[in-house]
Amino acid sequence: MATTDEAAVVPYKKYEERTERMLKKRLAQLPAALCITAALTIGGVTQASDDWPSMNITFSSALPQGGLNLAFEWWADELERRTDGAITTSRHYSASLMGAGATLPALARQRIEAGYMAAAYFPGEYPLWNVAGVPFQTSDPVAQVRAFYELYQENEAFRAEWERNGVHLLVLQPLPHGIMGSREPINSVDDLDGKRLRMVGYVAAALEELGVETVGLRPEELYESIQRGVVSGYGAWPFDLIPVSALHEVAPYHYDLGFGHYASAAIGVSKRWWDSLDPKVQDLMTEIAEEFMFEAGMPLIVQMEENACDRILDHGGSVTVFSDEDIATMEELVGSASVDRWLAAATERGIDEQVALDFREQFLAKYESHKGEVPYESGARACAAR
Repeated sequence: MATTDEAAVVPYKKYEERTERMLKKRLAQLPAALCITAALTIGGVTQASDDWPSMNITFSSALPQGGLNLAFEWWADELERRTDGAITTSRHYSASLMGAGATLPALARQRIEAGYMAAAYFPGEYPLWNVAGVPFQTSDPVAQVRAFYELYQENEAFRAEWERNGVHLLVLQPLPHGIMGSREPINSVDDLDGKRLRMVGYVAAALEELGVETVGLRPEELYESIQRGVVSGYGAWPFDLIPVSALHEVAPYHYDLGFGHYASAAIGVSKRWWDSLDPKVQDLMTEIAEEFMFEAGMPLIVQMEENACDRILDHGGSVTVFSDEDIATMEELVGSASVDRWLAAATERGIDEQVALDFREQFLAKYESHKGEVPYESGARACAAR
């Protein structure tokens, strides 16, 4: 299997000055009470000069460095800087420590302190969170993050979902749109019929309504599976992660099907470990997490998407956006299949049907209330225009 293209990994420090300028601009738009707190983090000033406890945080991810690990990398670097090196991290990528499915039990047992998690990895353990996998419902990264983060604070059933798994939700990763990749060109919706694609989550139900045979594969298996012809591509993948995972090498044709977000991703930490921390440490960790989610993360992700476009086009690949007509056709064909499958799975796992429906309604209402607060243009659509 080919190794990750190092040029595709964009370290956050390269964009630190840009992020600081953006933060200062956003501060001017915040209420005064929020500015007082946020200003303490600008320019590397920590909130206190007290000594911090010395500790090392072990982090595991099944994905390569960069990409969807950006949230942890930024958070961890900031944490080390603001504690003068007292709190450090050991980072394990590409399933070098454990596979994606082992992350949740490892967090619950405190074998690791932090891990990358995607809702679709754990449908049985996180039935409510997996509403993120329903297509045609969200397309604004920060609005999606804000909706889930607020529900974690306010919705008893959603918070209980995390707590019974022994995990504290630390950082939600803003996600670009889910992009389909294929070994062969696809010219219309009809060309999807008969394709065999890697897909997890409830977008799979949508693709199956279009005649696609979906296959569940772990992220670390995907490159080789496409290379060997086990699958002809993947059904949805974050645009910025495509070259980080080197998938453009084996599936050069990329398509925005108009599904919007296909999932939600987060950094979870062991609740047992979290509860043992000094409240002052918890407050600093939360402050940095919120700064990434609501302020610093999007400029970095936009830059990652621009970088992804460069790598894909330089490698001879293409990016195509399906027409509004094709997207409307797909949405009509899919109907309620994805929502129905999500609701059935949630109730099978013990969630009351009305609780599940209320949760989705609250999620979409919160999403709509935050939509457009941070301007965003899909990197895939911008790339297609090139």
